[in-house]
Amino acid sequence: MEIYLGATVLSGILYFILEKITKKRSAIKILIALLPMLLVSAIRYDVGWDYLDIYTNAFFLIGKGYMPFYFTEIPFDCFIKIVYIVFNQNPDWLFFICSTITFIFLAKACKDQSVNIVFSIILIFLIRYYFLTLNIVRQGIAMSIILYSLKFIKEKNLKKYLLTIILASCFHMMALIYIPMYFICQIDWSKRKNAVLLFIAPVVGILVYLLIIKYTKYGNYIGSQYQGNQLLWHEIILSGAILVLATIERKHITINKEYFNVYYILQIITFIVAICSIILPAADRIVWLFYLQNI
Repeated sequence: MEIYLGATVLSGILYFILEKITKKRSAIKILIALLPMLLVSAIRYDVGWDYLDIYTNAFFLIGKGYMPFYFTEIPFDCFIKIVYIVFNQNPDWLFFICSTITFIFLAKACKDQSVNIVFSIILIFLIRYYFLTLNIVRQGIAMSIILYSLKFIKEKNLKKYLLTIILASCFHMMALIYIPMYFICQIDWSKRKNAVLLFIAPVVGILVYLLIIKYTKYGNYIGSQYQGNQLLWHEIILSGAILVLATIERKHITINKEYFNVYYILQIITFIVAICSIILPAADRIVWLFYLQNI
């Protein structure tokens, strides 16, 4: 834990120093500040739930052609094959490149959307996103790309938004859950009738999700240990607390108001999904997808 906390503190200090040198905000400057966190992630060994059993094993199975399509995401399988060939069959490069991709999109997202970069760096640690990237590698990449894509909701650029979400889905199919978010966030939810629908829509979405998931690789999650069968109390309390604070401050927001409205809607959905976690297969992964806007 100390090394991750230390890397986070160093990143915050490094950005503070860079800010003194130049006030110009750029993704490169933020990425340089994030280097301590990135390097700890990139050069790790046997850290994370799936490091050896899934990713290292898949690296050789795909690379040697024994199982060319190990993951559901075929583009990611092809990506692994390229890394296997280019980097002389060394799996360490897979984790290095995946960590780099994750932090590049994270830096780009912070550059466009963060009000306070140092505080965002701290939140990367506090809301556990940093640790998630070490454990759920593919979804970690997808989450950072999704966070970057939120700018296109604000800009009302559907084409770029869809292309970015499709890119995220090349790493993890769950990213496709975000496609409806573009249209949901375009509605004026300030009206009372629409506000009621905002709470109903995620519930309907959850029911549709349960029906669709039966026909995907996650279908075997239903009735298994991944069904949930217990409430995600940590996520309920945290997302609920954030939602209450956001509701209180909503009328007073003047900076990045367009982004705030998008985040507010996503926070409501996060809270509802967390409450329904007892019936949702892979509920924790869905909640994590919506958590990232808190950065």
